[in-house]
Amino acid sequence: MRVVAAGTLVLLLGGGCQSDHDALERQDSEEADAGATGAGAAGGNAGANHSAPEDAGAAGASGVEAPPEPDGPTVLTLQHAVVDAGRIWFCFSGVDGEQVAPASGFPLPSTGLAYGQILSIGSLTGMDLAVDSIQPWVVAAEPSELEGLDCRQALDLAASYAIAWPPHADGGAGGVGGGSSLVGGAGGDVAAAGAGGAAGAGGAAGAGGAAGAEGAAGAGGAAGAGGAAGAGGSSEELYPPPPVRALPLPVIPGGSLAGRRSFLLVARGCMGGGTLHSGPAQEDICGVGYSPTSPTLAPVLVVLSRGTTEDAMGVQVVNATSDRRSLEVRSVGPSSTHSLARDVAPGAVVPRSPNLEHSATEYGDPIAEAVLEVFESGGGATRHSQTWREAMASSDPSVLSDGHTFAVVVAGPTLATPSGGWYHASNLTVFETAPAVP
Repeated sequence: MRVVAAGTLVLLLGGGCQSDHDALERQDSEEADAGATGAGAAGGNAGANHSAPEDAGAAGASGVEAPPEPDGPTVLTLQHAVVDAGRIWFCFSGVDGEQVAPASGFPLPSTGLAYGQILSIGSLTGMDLAVDSIQPWVVAAEPSELEGLDCRQALDLAASYAIAWPPHADGGAGGVGGGSSLVGGAGGDVAAAGAGGAAGAGGAAGAGGAAGAEGAAGAGGAAGAGGAAGAGGSSEELYPPPPVRALPLPVIPGGSLAGRRSFLLVARGCMGGGTLHSGPAQEDICGVGYSPTSPTLAPVLVVLSRGTTEDAMGVQVVNATSDRRSLEVRSVGPSSTHSLARDVAPGAVVPRSPNLEHSATEYGDPIAEAVLEVFESGGGATRHSQTWREAMASSDPSVLSDGHTFAVVVAGPTLATPSGGWYHASNLTVFETAPAVP
């Protein structure tokens, strides 16, 4: 098992579930659709997005022949790109027909993942990655809340918080003022472990938000000290997220992770449940349709290529943002600019076979100091930038070299959204597509 950290924060994600078609349905046809396919988002959001054919995003198809895809151990890399969660864990349940078994094992990893971090695994407790249908869960919490708990206990704890949230919804002493920074697993509990509706959005001063496992409205409460919701004096009641939240991602059908390949599962979007901010800007951050009671948590599931050549550094780009527009990623060095991938639709990996156009030194010498820039497809101003070093999931930038292939994952909110206190900013994460696992 391997846990590595990304450098700095990136883009925010939002509604709808996007997954690379090959990761959800095995295909033998070379002419199969290369787009991203919606798999049904947790929290009731579903969608389908399709990218251009696989060669449309390659950064210059100048006749470089893609190497044959090498076999290797089945590896599943998990990534935290949940915009409104400070630290998350993954849990998994086996699925037999329509019956979802209790989650097994302990939350992964033991210390959780910070935003942008990845975890590569080769097996799951009691499940066969290549054969079984699997239900992933995302748990957001403070580490102290999950200490000593297995996955089943963690999901039960999240469900208990969901039923009792938000604070003071029973007509007590006014609302709790909202915070301005990520608190624990910031964002709030939503439909945890299959429970009913999430905590409501909170009304005007002392009005009491929706609460309870089935979304029943809380009784009206008197205004807090100062005559407004909470001590902060706001005219609208804002309440922090509960200490533990859990939401399911769509089931990964049996056989989807077969074929001895390298897979990437990104948890993206917002979990909701607490109101640290209100207004239409929430949809710019978390995706269309988001509210504290309508989470946009969703997966991006893609197959990564392990293909390499000795005289080039391979690159693939994954769009895991909440923006509905396609994007382009370029590498800007001291004396040259190269496009890594163009027209990368939400949920897609481009190109399917790695871009093997350039050696590592052509991107920059040293490449670690070259800058990765993200644009909306079709041009315009740079929406986000980080150096390769800042984006590296590994602390050793010397691995950026010929004979290796890397995934560049773009995550975060709508590209033009500025960073804010209750949500993560845009982020790029770079890691090798052939990660080593025990």
